[in-house]
Amino acid sequence: MLADAVVPYDGIVTVHDLTLLGANFGLDDTNPGFNAEVDYGPTDDATGTGIPLPDGTIDFDDEMIAALNYGAGAKAAAAAPVAAGRVDLAWRPSGPATWTLELVAPRADLKGVRLSASLPLGLVPVVRAGAAVAAGDAQHLLLNDPRSGLDAGLVVLGAGMGVAAAGALLTVELPAGADLDLLGADKVDIELRGLDNQVLEFSLQGKSAGQLPVLEAYTTANGRPHQTGYYG
Repeated sequence: MLADAVVPYDGIVTVHDLTLLGANFGLDDTNPGFNAEVDYGPTDDATGTGIPLPDGTIDFDDEMIAALNYGAGAKAAAAAPVAAGRVDLAWRPSGPATWTLELVAPRADLKGVRLSASLPLGLVPVVRAGAAVAAGDAQHLLLNDPRSGLDAGLVVLGAGMGVAAAGALLTVELPAGADLDLLGADKVDIELRGLDNQVLEFSLQGKSAGQLPVLEAYTTANGRPHQTGYYG
């Protein structure tokens, strides 16, 4: 079972496996602390039962595989339906130093969200899961790699489990005194995944996702600041 990473393996993805994933989130194989046990994504068909294609980085792809395989019922879960249509999002200031990513209309087929932006060195925001994710019965996992400031992955745990309601998905609070425009709509990169781990198209504040600028991938460093994450 992919994401069953803690020895001895028991064939079930549990909170212990998620803890190991969180401790390594953001590391690449140039880092002495890199643990290949949690580099199981992506897979050849994006599913939790596909052939693993390790890419040398512990990131959102690995988090999604863990979400698909989480829990005792993962092996028997039915195939997830393929989503149709764009997901309607809003990204707006919600406080003096806070931005919120909102799901405008309910989309129970939304399983994972990645939100990233390049921020000045040493500026690390506080990232929290929103009310829309906490509304249902399923648990969720939020991890952020702070080396570039913001590179957060939020997933709903368990096969076939998605976001339960419309509303706030993520809030990002910048340190006091930081320029709110650092997280403007032209400076953030958003990626959505469905119940089948396929990329979902979305609209953001009336703009097509295809019209939004895409940030270039940043080069990871060998050093690593303190890891932040949330499991709920």
